Amino acid sequence: MTKERIMIVEDEKIVALDIKDSLEHFGYSVPCMASSGEEAIRSVNECKPDLILMDIVLKGKIDGIDAARAIHKNCDIPVSISPHTQMKKHYKEQNSPNRLDIS
Repeated sequence: MTKERIMIVEDEKIVALDIKDSLEHFGYSVPCMASSGEEAIRSVNECKPDLILMDIVLKGKIDGIDAARAIHKNCDIPVSISPHTQMKKHYKEQNSPNRLDIS
C-alpha cells in the first residue's frame, strides 16, 4: 500500500511542523513543505504530492490563492486552502496548557 503524499504550504514553521506530525501520525507522507507561494510553485513538480494544504497568508509576493491558481493551471493536483488564522487557532487550541483531554 502506498501512502498519500501531502505537501504543506505554511509560513509559520511551528504550525507546519505540527500539521506534518499530525498527518504522519495518521499514516500520510509529507515529502515536502514550503513557506512561500513561490517556493510551493517551484517545488511542486519535484515533490509530486497527491494533495496540497495551502495557507492563504504566506511570506513573499504570492499569496496562497495565487499560488494555488498557478499550481492548478500547470498540474492536476488538488489544493485545499486554509485561512492562516484558522490553522494558527487550531494549533494554539491543541497545544493549550488549559486543554482538557478526556479519553
